[in-house]
Amino acid sequence: MKQKIFIIGFITGVMMMLGCDNNQDDNTTEKDSTKVQSIKPKNILFTTPTVEETLPEFEDKIDTTNLQFNQDDWRQIEFISKPQKNSIVLEIEKIKDVYDHFSQKTDSYTAFKKVALRDIIKEPLAVDFSKLKSYLSVNNAQIKGVSLYNNSGQVRNGFSFTVNGITYYGVLNNNTVQTFCIHSIDGKENLKTSIENLSKFLKGESLYLIDWVRMKVIDENNIGTEL
Repeated sequence: MKQKIFIIGFITGVMMMLGCDNNQDDNTTEKDSTKVQSIKPKNILFTTPTVEETLPEFEDKIDTTNLQFNQDDWRQIEFISKPQKNSIVLEIEKIKDVYDHFSQKTDSYTAFKKVALRDIIKEPLAVDFSKLKSYLSVNNAQIKGVSLYNNSGQVRNGFSFTVNGITYYGVLNNNTVQTFCIHSIDGKENLKTSIENLSKFLKGESLYLIDWVRMKVIDENNIGTEL
């Protein structure tokens, strides 16, 4: 009899496993209105090879115009200071191990039996917010907040904006950006107009742009081909 494989997001998977009966080491359960089915944890596959271990702080307020996304996507494409290169390499080694030994490929998707928790880089960067906006020609772009699904409230001191089709988000401490990431890119033509500004930003502030899922380390020299 063919075993059933369950493909789920990382946070959902952790919640499922933490919710198991302590007396059932090898199984969790799937419930519906008519039956209870046993599921072996080894048959649960995750949709991503890596997630950031620490989520941001939240505050008890929310704006419906905020940028909203799944918490598994937090800090998946982020800017990190170049002096932390050794830490970046260590994190990528963990992710590569997941791809090499805990991935399952089909014609339509790749899923993972294990997730690499990134827990080394606590302070990705420190950049003046005014300088950041100048580099990226933010100008009159509307600054909004950030919310993560399944978390009440919004990210404390979080911000987001869209320039030339690229949506960015991050976290401020006073006027210093301590977390800065890319959420999405809308079209290659829009991307071309941003490459020059991003290259100047990476060089001027001594930063890498890291795509953790693709294990890409991007700098001012290769951003035109790697982003």
